[in-house]
Amino acid sequence: MADTSHIVFIVIDTLRRDHASILEKILGKLGFISYDNAIAPSPWTTPSHASIFTGLYPILHGAHETRDKKLTQVKLSKRLNLINCILKNEGYTTYLLTANILVCPQQGYIGFDRYYCISNIRLLNILNSHERDKLRKILNLSQKCSKLSLIKYLLSNHEFKLLGKLVLDKAFNNMYSYALVRKWPKDKGSTRLIKVLSKWLYEDDRSTPKFIFINFMEVHDPYSIKENVYDILYNNLLRNRLDQGIVSRWRKKYPKHVKYIGDKLIDLMNVLKKYNMYDNSLIIITSDHGQLLGEHDRIGHGVFLYDELLRVPLLIKYPKGYKIEHFSPRSKYISLVRLKQYIIDLIDNKIDEDITLYSDTVFAESYGIHMEFPLKTQLEKKNAEKLEKYRIAIYLNGAKSIFNVSEWRFEYIILNRSKEGLGEEEALKKMKKELIRFINSAVKLKSIKLRKNTLY
Repeated sequence: MADTSHIVFIVIDTLRRDHASILEKILGKLGFISYDNAIAPSPWTTPSHASIFTGLYPILHGAHETRDKKLTQVKLSKRLNLINCILKNEGYTTYLLTANILVCPQQGYIGFDRYYCISNIRLLNILNSHERDKLRKILNLSQKCSKLSLIKYLLSNHEFKLLGKLVLDKAFNNMYSYALVRKWPKDKGSTRLIKVLSKWLYEDDRSTPKFIFINFMEVHDPYSIKENVYDILYNNLLRNRLDQGIVSRWRKKYPKHVKYIGDKLIDLMNVLKKYNMYDNSLIIITSDHGQLLGEHDRIGHGVFLYDELLRVPLLIKYPKGYKIEHFSPRSKYISLVRLKQYIIDLIDNKIDEDITLYSDTVFAESYGIHMEFPLKTQLEKKNAEKLEKYRIAIYLNGAKSIFNVSEWRFEYIILNRSKEGLGEEEALKKMKKELIRFINSAVKLKSIKLRKNTLY
């Protein structure tokens, strides 16, 4: 690519492949190529984003859930070479605009020249530092402390002033946040992020190439103001309860959120055109994972390795005048892990065809429950134990399997029944071989200790 080419990387959080047709239609008219068989390396935000930034699977970058670390406790190591840092060394001005608190410098995404997070906006800190430290100590005593139990604790310990200020702090800053995103939850910050980007592009030196990474949360739950997603997931994962009313509502509203972010993408493209960046930009649009909308009697994302969570859209617009030969092999896959090296090869003019994006075999990983829930009953403990396992999904020649590493056994195998597909015995043999290679390479690189059984 030319030295003046820009790179715009957009993640539409939680967008599954089979609901992206409206975006493909809109963006196809703008010259975007839609790629099939793109597979996310994880069913939730942190491990998947970490793979995009590092070019490594979760087993290697380590930013994934464990039995002891969940959500914000899972952070990206500062020792890893992130794509934005590589591009910064190449002379790019780097931007991070995010509506997701899991994708921010505090979580390990460091080295950006400009950073803006919708969720970090606060107009006024009503609580002073001493009061915030006191609250942190109270919460640390019980990491499973709910809002109700916190209120009861403060009342029982006569912390009336602290409770009052906490309520005011939350209410005041929530009102401010809603003022910024008036259409919440349909608009979870995209309007604001695009305005901030436009302001930065106006202020900054227009002669330097730019790397812009944006995370849009519009397609992510919740889909209505009154939803308590934590309780919905808690009931579904640990109590085997699925409210069909919620499923119906999510299925109805999810496509509307997809349509809304499609309109916002057009606004973003217009901003790039306004500053004469659109034509000479490499623009990549994808998702970090999908969303379950009642399939498999599940809702939400994380934990599982179903196709609804792992198959994601991938659309790429190449800079004007840049000639790339496009391939679309049916039996190959694109892991989001490949995008980092692909971008670097493009800016170094090392490739003139997109076949290097594809692999014969790709993987996805889950290490258990990514959120922290209280385990109050034997049923909840039993269900949690079933879910808290290390599993690997393997995609190969149209076939897919899920291997439970913790129990060292295949749990699920589905074959490609087309004429080009492998037979059951041959497919299983190849999957075992690829799985062993994947695990062994990680063991060698990180000295990971895994149970050394023979696959059968």
